[in-house]
Amino acid sequence: VARELAFKGREFAAALGLGLAAAALGEGAAGRAADLGAHGADTIYVSEDAALAGLQADVVADALAQIAAQTAAAYVLIGSTRRGKELAGRLAQKLGAGAVSDVNSLVLTDGQLVGGRYALGGNTVAEERIDTAVKVFAVMPKTFEVGEPQAGAGAVETPALSLTPSKVSVVDRRAKE
Repeated sequence: VARELAFKGREFAAALGLGLAAAALGEGAAGRAADLGAHGADTIYVSEDAALAGLQADVVADALAQIAAQTAAAYVLIGSTRRGKELAGRLAQKLGAGAVSDVNSLVLTDGQLVGGRYALGGNTVAEERIDTAVKVFAVMPKTFEVGEPQAGAGAVETPALSLTPSKVSVVDRRAKE
């Protein structure tokens, strides 16, 4: 999903006159940075902070909120996965932003992004516009095509983050039966 969002985000950023940044967080994040750059990100913020171990939603939301604030982000695109839906709401709350989840179309209308999502049990598509300064969209996987990666990657930066470990602890993990 990150590749899709980076690739399509490049098109939106160009049309809006903005840059495109991506975040790679958690263990092995540095290894994923070049891939995000090759798919369109100008800058990739990488953090392998110990507090990000396990990628708990509260810590990831805090990290993304700090990155968004440092970069004065106007739009934040997140994959609308099970984890991404939770993350979008938490992030929007931290940023004082509006959020739309389960977006299955995202278009540029009158100089801003408008998200489309199914409404009324899937019988219609509602177009939702966010009126806050920062806008968070959780976009469904496979909404956009992923193009071929381009040679050369974006600039990798390590943001100054102040993270505290999650209060949630994983007690047990079991495979689905």
